[in-house]
Amino acid sequence: MRTGSKALIISVSVMLMFSAASAFDARTGGNLVVSVGEVVYEDLFIAGDTITIDGSVEGDLYAAARTVIIRGSVRDSATIFATTITITGSIGHGIHAAAEELTIDGMVKGDVVVLGRIVSLGRDAAIEGDVIAAGQKIIISSPVEGYILGAGNTISVNNDVRDDATFAVKTLTLQENARVGGNLYYISDDEAVIFSGAEVSGIIVHRVPEFREKLRGIFPFVLIAGVLGKILSFVMMAVVGLAFVLIAPKWLFRLSESIKRHPGPCAGWGALILFVAPLGIGAAFMTLVGITLAVMASMAYIAALYLSQIITALLIGRLLLGMKEETDKPGHLYGSFVLGLFLIRLVRFIPGVGIFVWAVVVLFGLGAFVVIQMKVKSLGAV
Repeated sequence: MRTGSKALIISVSVMLMFSAASAFDARTGGNLVVSVGEVVYEDLFIAGDTITIDGSVEGDLYAAARTVIIRGSVRDSATIFATTITITGSIGHGIHAAAEELTIDGMVKGDVVVLGRIVSLGRDAAIEGDVIAAGQKIIISSPVEGYILGAGNTISVNNDVRDDATFAVKTLTLQENARVGGNLYYISDDEAVIFSGAEVSGIIVHRVPEFREKLRGIFPFVLIAGVLGKILSFVMMAVVGLAFVLIAPKWLFRLSESIKRHPGPCAGWGALILFVAPLGIGAAFMTLVGITLAVMASMAYIAALYLSQIITALLIGRLLLGMKEETDKPGHLYGSFVLGLFLIRLVRFIPGVGIFVWAVVVLFGLGAFVVIQMKVKSLGAV
């Protein structure tokens, strides 16, 4: 129950943070740096190839890049998506992150919610909240003031855990410096490797259930992973939407306006693209000459599906907020988009209608590309 509440709190917190972000500092580029001594007094939205934070961010940090390095400080929370994340500085209100390799060797005054192939909480780190981690290899060498909930192939603990530790794991190891202040629960086919010197203050519960029982036992972890996946998906689309709002705000507005003014043509063209394009791509894959073209078309099709959701979400948000005129204020445009995206994701939670809602959203967004292109051509002909 406590874990479910934690996941719900995290979900609501992330959504509220985005909807409240009316004043922020947004930066895009290749190699981006917040230098030593530089202070960002607002929330920082930043996307690039390499991001280095050596200064301080006095609000929340939202970052997407190939490499993210934080040696400075973030006063509030950090939401990060990257291939490699390295944190040796301090985070004030928790971390929500996904990466191929993630290393934390700094102070985190809040919860750590992370997904990654390799997740390492180093000995120089200090976690003043709970840890929820999923990955292939998880190494926890830092003290944790709360509880740990982990799912992975191999998990190693080698420091103090103030509360309970719960794992769904193939290989669990408690190193000699491991101290679990509460109970240890783990689901695994094998016994945990517990070194001499490791301590568990409460009880140790190891389950090796039959297949049906195992599914039932792992269900909470699957549920949590699903909730975290929804949160991370929402945040990622919000970050991508921010980039488009900053780079091409007029283009996004006009695409959303085309759905409002021409819903019929948008729906028709969208249906044609949504259902017919995959058939054409599949046919191209069947020919040796068309393979390259099919790969390129597949990538364009996937990108269009993703962007179409941003366009439709922006229109829904605009309608809810009564935004009729084009605006040059990115905060207003972005707020409309996030509101619409939140509503779409909320409705998609209703059983039986999720796939239908997605299809409608994508259908109108795809059609908008065609309709606005036809309009541009007709104006050019005139």
